[in-house]
Amino acid sequence: MKSGSLIRITICFFLMIIFGACESPNYPTEETSVPPTPPPFPTSEPNKITVIGKVVSSSGQPVPQVPVWLAEVVRQGDEGVYVLDSRSSPGAYTDINGVFVILNVNAGEYVIVVGDPEALYEIIAEPSGKARVWNIPPTQIFDIGELKVTLLGR
Repeated sequence: MKSGSLIRITICFFLMIIFGACESPNYPTEETSVPPTPPPFPTSEPNKITVIGKVVSSSGQPVPQVPVWLAEVVRQGDEGVYVLDSRSSPGAYTDINGVFVILNVNAGEYVIVVGDPEALYEIIAEPSGKARVWNIPPTQIFDIGELKVTLLGR
């Protein structure tokens, strides 16, 4: 074999190695793509509860950007009152879909107030008109469900 042929074979061999190493990576295609993982759900501190729910208008439309407060029920015997302190009571704003997540809630009895307690607000009530009391157990996540509001009527 001539040295020129040996050089050509060697060059071809190296080119095959280089081009083989440059093979395109196996990126997901539309058929094989993996859906994105949702961000982790916020969690409360140990021994605290995360309360979730959704606020909707009387027509069923989500009510965005409205505060939702948990007013603690304080009892003396069979009688009770609820206390809402805008500086220390648990609360959160709804998102654009009317969904709220309130973190770090202590187990106990609460009344829910939707809106600004110093202006326009609504206390979630029983059909009888009395404030509805939720007994929030010591679970990790407590789903209040859907809360219909009429006063805010957005």
